[in-house]
Amino acid sequence: MSGRFSVWCALICVTVALPCLAEWEPAEGPMATKWAKQVSPGNVHPEYPRPQMVREAWQNLNGLWDYAIRPRQEEAPGEFDGEILVPFAAESALSCLMAFRPPHRAEGSQPMAETRLIDVGTGAGFPGLPLKIVCSDLQLTLLEATGKKVLFLKHLCGRLELDNVTVLHGRAEQLGQDPSHREQYDWALARAVAEMPILCEYLLPLVRVGGTCLAQKGENAPAEVGEAARALVLLGGRLSRLVPVELHGLAETRYLVLLDKLAPTPAKYPRRTGVPSKRPLR
Repeated sequence: MSGRFSVWCALICVTVALPCLAEWEPAEGPMATKWAKQVSPGNVHPEYPRPQMVREAWQNLNGLWDYAIRPRQEEAPGEFDGEILVPFAAESALSCLMAFRPPHRAEGSQPMAETRLIDVGTGAGFPGLPLKIVCSDLQLTLLEATGKKVLFLKHLCGRLELDNVTVLHGRAEQLGQDPSHREQYDWALARAVAEMPILCEYLLPLVRVGGTCLAQKGENAPAEVGEAARALVLLGGRLSRLVPVELHGLAETRYLVLLDKLAPTPAKYPRRTGVPSKRPLR
């Protein structure tokens, strides 16, 4: 696929047959879009949620397919291993959006069009770019320490023609001491970057007083938050809430960890590059 809406997926070497209609349906999600009730394995949309550039030989692969895992050199199998439902983009649950909307968002908070958000350690652009696609007015900064990933992100943002997106090559420890970024953001996000005592030192210095940090965490989130109690006090933060997230196909509960910024972060934080991970504030 190519165009303004990009889908990142892990490729599995499968052989597919024609879709068969069974009693499958997209999983319920906490942030289902208006397209959610319109799709089924027998009624898939060729375009959603934004228009795509169409190739002459375009084929929509969303739906229910037979699959077989075989060596690449073998011919098409006569029997299949099972069925697989290729995900519907309309049903993708962008869990961070749960924090931006009631009841998890504070009353009187500013509209998304005026919101400055930084995604720390963004990697391939998660969760920042999907949020930007959904909330197009968001002022987004992507921070990544690996040069090749930065080049990819710049290329991707150009292909998607996204406005108000800044891609930075650097470390959170350095950016947190830069006056042009220190305490300048309304939201700071991170996914799979570090444990909470370390992550607090990465995120809180970047957020203004009154702003919020959000960490996407696994089932150990409550324990990690407990270990970060000292870091929160030192850095001017406070645990706001833990929002449980149930993801289809995963038995364990995931969490959104929301931290409020109550006071300015002392000037000595964040410490120099590498120190927060070597000597966490526990």
